[in-house]
Amino acid sequence: MANIYVGESKALVFPVMCEGHLKLEYDDTNTADSKGNLWNLDESFVVEALFTPYDVNGNTSSEVTDSTKTVPIGTANTTESGVYFGADRLSHKMMLFYNEYFRLYLENTTSSNTNQPAEYKIVAYIADITTGSAVYTTVQTDTVIKAINTLYGYYDADGFYNGNATSLTKLDEATIDNTNTSIIELDTASNTSKVGVGEEIFNSSGISKGTITSIDTTQGTLTMNTAQGQAATGYTAYHSQPREAFYIEQIYKVSCVYNTGGSVDIYLNNTLLKTHSYTTSPTFDFKNDDCFIGQDGTNKNTQFMGELFEIAMFKGRKPSATTNTLSPSYSNILFYYSFGE
Repeated sequence: MANIYVGESKALVFPVMCEGHLKLEYDDTNTADSKGNLWNLDESFVVEALFTPYDVNGNTSSEVTDSTKTVPIGTANTTESGVYFGADRLSHKMMLFYNEYFRLYLENTTSSNTNQPAEYKIVAYIADITTGSAVYTTVQTDTVIKAINTLYGYYDADGFYNGNATSLTKLDEATIDNTNTSIIELDTASNTSKVGVGEEIFNSSGISKGTITSIDTTQGTLTMNTAQGQAATGYTAYHSQPREAFYIEQIYKVSCVYNTGGSVDIYLNNTLLKTHSYTTSPTFDFKNDDCFIGQDGTNKNTQFMGELFEIAMFKGRKPSATTNTLSPSYSNILFYYSFGE
């Protein structure tokens, strides 16, 4: 049997800077040992979601002033402005599913939002209640949802090319300080606005010279995390081409498997990225409290921002078979939401 789909996919949209969530309410009727009761679950399970993430970083140049998929910077401390998150955007947690004892979310891993859209790792946060009090384990992938900065078939007169592609462009002519070789001084002080702390700098051979730890916009200097070698003038510094958050147009599938045998697996698009095995099998139960989709219910810095197409939780030890839609075993479903028409 085949499923046939016509037209565009539909999603529950959490616009940039909104606050919203779905709540799975707990009450004392859930204490019964019923087939679909996740609060009474005592076997392996899978939580998975199909979604498109948005960019929570924005950009310090204020070039984004109005967008549904990228945070506008703005100047007012309101939900219409990136000021609403402040520096917290750099560790923002995009909550897919929340129970106090089990959480699945994306976490921003960037150190600056200068030429740097948000980039995300996948995190599962799980409680072991063997001792009677919750002891948490964090299972996380590397940064897997990334911005793209490579240009193909486009000529940049200041670009550093490898064949017909370039991922670097000239920042400025610079001088390596005579007395402090961790300092790079740019010829044009205003060009310091083009880079941010944590950004990598390269020389005219495309070799990394380390990352920026601090910036003096008045003196036009970059302090690096590594010594730059012999002092020099006429040094050409390169940095990243403009980074684009093309992921805002892509759909991802994230799955987290909790195995009562003592392991946790995280998948992206059905590819296993991370496995954590406990030395001693933990005792796990969902906390007898509300569960949330899209936020933890109280904290703006856990707000999911993007398009949520489907989300499910079901009994089992592996993700559903498909990547363009969820296909949980209906006899094992604990909840399943498909946000179509």
